[in-house]
Amino acid sequence: MYIFCKNSNPFQSHLSLVAKFCLIVSILFFSTKLNAQLDNWQINSTVHIGKIVPHRSYFTPQITQPTFQYEISWSRQTTGKALWSRAYKKPEYGIGLVLADFGDKNIFGRGIGILPFLNFKRQYKPFNFNMKVGVGIAYISKTYHPINNPTNNGIGGHFNNLTRFELGFQRQIIKQLSASANLSVTHYSNGNTEQPNLGINILGASVGFTYLFNPSNAQYPDTLPQSDKRFKISLHAGFGVGSLIINGGPNYPVYIAGLYLNRNVSIKGRVMLGFNYEYHYSTRRFIELMGSFTESKDLKSSQIIVMGGYELLLNHFSIPVQIGTYIYNPFLKKGNLVVKLGAKYHFKDTYQTNRFNPYIGIFLKAHGASADFTEMAIGIEF
Repeated sequence: MYIFCKNSNPFQSHLSLVAKFCLIVSILFFSTKLNAQLDNWQINSTVHIGKIVPHRSYFTPQITQPTFQYEISWSRQTTGKALWSRAYKKPEYGIGLVLADFGDKNIFGRGIGILPFLNFKRQYKPFNFNMKVGVGIAYISKTYHPINNPTNNGIGGHFNNLTRFELGFQRQIIKQLSASANLSVTHYSNGNTEQPNLGINILGASVGFTYLFNPSNAQYPDTLPQSDKRFKISLHAGFGVGSLIINGGPNYPVYIAGLYLNRNVSIKGRVMLGFNYEYHYSTRRFIELMGSFTESKDLKSSQIIVMGGYELLLNHFSIPVQIGTYIYNPFLKKGNLVVKLGAKYHFKDTYQTNRFNPYIGIFLKAHGASADFTEMAIGIEF
């Protein structure tokens, strides 16, 4: 009888988990005594339901079941005290714990991840419009295996990048409790450190509740200083790790050099245009194994990309988003469209006028929806 009931309702286990999840959050909401040190801090519980979407013709798993993701996050609603907070109309920042129950668990298994995020808000009474962007790391239990799991050509390694983009609305229910509904895109991939690495993309929707512990009534001026409109040059050197296009193949280094021209369009951000040079040792190794060419292996292993983009400035931090195409790519072509998403820490405040501003950063390069490699970089702007 138990087996019959369990099989007749595939959502039963999920509903049970949701009930326990909401119970825990409710206890946190209404039984915890907190003081004024938690001004504008809030806790949020969200349930996402979606489905893995094949994004390549050679994505082999057959998707038959939905994916459930359960998230609990701790965040702070900024007040405008900091300059970056005023520039972006008092966004919310925080970190979430994500538990993923992928559909077709025999192929994809389950996942757990940590997701730092920014939530940009606009008020259209009685609703708040939300745009939430998060980038973190996740562990996925099931990966490709040539014998035990040969159809999973989406995930080749247990540790993966977790990226999510959400759009939705939030409405206050009572003074400190609000409800939200969102549409989302979630991406998991290992940055091409292990093959196969098509990644998995999940389109979904979510509902959630947020409890604000102690709303702050502090008021700060909305005035912003003028931005530095001079053209600046950015130079950087990076190192990444890539793999051969062979499932289970070894990893090889990628060396990167970049040259960009930047100009602020406002205190919030700037546009950029420039070039990236990449040397892929995995390509050189592949040429050596195949014996494909007699001419220079180093030239065949090099790539040059023209890139343009926009960089969000957040005091010492920035988030560059770039798109480009190859102008030199003689071997192992994976597609002409190149996308790079990054995060940088600048040693000097980007809102101030600085002659030299060194930085460190991390970037994810992708071809469309498939990651190519993850890059660690150092650089300087002048």
